[in-house]
Amino acid sequence: MEKKGTDPSIGVGNLQTMKRDECAISACRTSEDKKDSKLLQAVSASESQTVLKDKKSEYDTQTPLKLPAEIEEALKQLQTYTPCYCYFEDKLLENMRALLKYKAPFGLTVRYAMKANSTKAILQLMKMIGVAIDAATVNECYRAIAAGITPGMIQLTSQEVPSQEILMDLVLNKGIRYVAGSLRQLENYGVACRGKEVGIRFNIGIGSGGCKRTTTGGKEASFGIYGQKPEIDRLLLAYGLTLTTVHLHIGSGSDPALQKEAAIKGLDIVAAYPTVTTLNLGGGFKVARMPNEKQTDIDELSETTAQALLQFAKQTQRLIKLEIEPGTASVALSGYVVGTVIDIVTTGEDGYNFIKTDTGMTEVLRVALYGAQHPLYVVPMDSTTRCVKSYIVSGSCCESGDILTTAPHNPEELHPRTLIEAKVGDLLVIGAAGAYCSSMSTANYNSHLKSAEYIVRHDGHIRLIRKRQTLEDLWQLELDLNSES
Repeated sequence: MEKKGTDPSIGVGNLQTMKRDECAISACRTSEDKKDSKLLQAVSASESQTVLKDKKSEYDTQTPLKLPAEIEEALKQLQTYTPCYCYFEDKLLENMRALLKYKAPFGLTVRYAMKANSTKAILQLMKMIGVAIDAATVNECYRAIAAGITPGMIQLTSQEVPSQEILMDLVLNKGIRYVAGSLRQLENYGVACRGKEVGIRFNIGIGSGGCKRTTTGGKEASFGIYGQKPEIDRLLLAYGLTLTTVHLHIGSGSDPALQKEAAIKGLDIVAAYPTVTTLNLGGGFKVARMPNEKQTDIDELSETTAQALLQFAKQTQRLIKLEIEPGTASVALSGYVVGTVIDIVTTGEDGYNFIKTDTGMTEVLRVALYGAQHPLYVVPMDSTTRCVKSYIVSGSCCESGDILTTAPHNPEELHPRTLIEAKVGDLLVIGAAGAYCSSMSTANYNSHLKSAEYIVRHDGHIRLIRKRQTLEDLWQLELDLNSES
């Protein structure tokens, strides 16, 4: 059923700082341990017991995670609009300003990887602070232009092979920059844009991701050109192309040491092409979504890169500019998904307690796709004292994989979370949902509607930046069986 309330602006006013009664929670935990001892004590009694089938890991926490009071108060204003996304402008801009300080002695271009979150208002914030755009598809190029991005600020690095007509429109007519990621792409570009500048994405044999599904380099990845220098040189010469950008992207950045190694190998490629003026290291800067995760040290990484560029300049007298393409690091920690607890069920003393919510894989696919971990928060909507419980959190799709509490990097295994005791009508908030959530949504599965998106502006007011789909939107492009259209 479609939610009521689609006003484009919700006045929050002065958000009052609120604290939960930690003493009450602590005291209640003791009571709850007794009340629910068969469930909770079985876990601590012996690792050999599998009552909760819960493996201890760095992601385990015995204390429920708590939202900052001002964020919780803002998200409560969206209670009647769930499920929905909510971003915080100040946090997003803070992230981007930190990335704009990436050390680059001879010039820096930060390109926001818009696949992370391609909502118009987010793109407009990037434009406002002078950030360029990394597009991963032709459609993303046109979408960015429609959002008001200057075409010359857009660079296309894609798995697609665009038609020559589209390349001529984007590159020759509009001024978008192009990076070829395969020999076929390079030749296709040469035919369409003979004599022009081009970038090339190289696969340098290094991959770094949180799991294989987020690794975009090495022999198991199809991204970029692996070796084949003679073929590259032949195509550059045949079509009079000038290679100006060496592009690398090895994955989601779980190993900063490999990112540093990639920068060095990238400069080895730059050395082989005197016309190159720019080294693009891609993105993949890991953020700490969960309390015990380690975040990429941007200062340390950029210092290493800067020293490599300085050393290269000393050896070659070439001053190479640097480009980075952050997506996750730009927006992930600025966003939340706000859902409602719609049901609570149990599978008995030797099973699980389940929270069912109106959000899930329809808003955050990353968990079901590759076992990504997101912080979860139960936000009580009444003033009653709550205990803590261990829960599996599931979405509302008719799909057993619609689970928000899987084991790290293993979506096949359930992994309970300790949360504040939930009641129907409470909020269930998913944190670190600003990147690869809205843009990877499986909305319309089970005919669920694409969720609305809101942003909390710097003045504390919440603004609607994307309307919720209507039921009619689901079938407006469909045709009758006997239609002749």
